[in-house]
Amino acid sequence: MTKHDFLMAVRAHAEGTTLPPQELEKMLEYYSEMIDEAMEEGATEEEAVGKLGSWSEIIGQINAACENYDSTQQSQTQNDEIHTEFKQKEQAAAPVSSAAASSTAEPEAVRGYIHMPWLRITLLIVTFPFWFTILVILGSILFAFFCVVGSLMVTFSVLAVALIIAAIITVPASLILWATNGFTSFALAVSMIFLMIGVGLLCKELFVGFIWLFKKLMHFSSVCFQKLFH
Repeated sequence: MTKHDFLMAVRAHAEGTTLPPQELEKMLEYYSEMIDEAMEEGATEEEAVGKLGSWSEIIGQINAACENYDSTQQSQTQNDEIHTEFKQKEQAAAPVSSAAASSTAEPEAVRGYIHMPWLRITLLIVTFPFWFTILVILGSILFAFFCVVGSLMVTFSVLAVALIIAAIITVPASLILWATNGFTSFALAVSMIFLMIGVGLLCKELFVGFIWLFKKLMHFSSVCFQKLFH
C-alpha cells in the first residue's frame, strides 16, 4: 500500500467516527511523518507503511483516539458545569450592579485594538522591499538548484541507457573481431563491453540517487512554504 492510499484509508475510516477534523489532521500528519522518516532510513514506500502495523492495529489506534477525545470532552463538560455552578453561587452571594459590571468588563473596542491586525499589515507594506528581495533571491537559488538536479538526472539516465545499448551492440561486433583479427581483439572488445556495462550501472545508481535528492528537495520546499504562509 502506498503512502497516499494508506492516508486516504485512515481518513475514510476516521470520518465515520467521533474524531473531530483537527484531531484527524494531527493523526494523518503523524502517520505521514513516520512514513517519511522510514523512507529516509532506506525503506521503500510500501515497507514504510508496513512498519506502522497491521490495519487492525491502525483501526485500534483510531478508536482509542476517539475514546480519549470523548472522555476528554466529557471531563471538560463536567468542569464547565462545576465552574458555571460556582459562578452562579458567587454571584448570588455577592451581587454586583450592572453599572459596576459594565465598568470592569473589557470593552470590545479595546479587545480588538490589542490584536492590532492593521499593525501587521502596515509592517508588511513598509518592509516589502526587504522581504520581497529575500524571497526572490531564495526562490532563484532554489529554482537554479532544481534545474541542476533535473539536468543531472536527465544526463545520467541518458548515459546509462546509451552505454547499456552500446554494450549490447558490441557483443556481436566482438565475435566478428575474434573471427577476423584473433583473440586479442576479441578480449579487448569484451573488456570494453564490461566497462560500458559497469559505467552504465554506475550512471543508473547516480540517477536513482538524484531522484531521491529531488524528492527530498520537493518535500523541503513544500514544508518551507507551509511554514512561511501558515
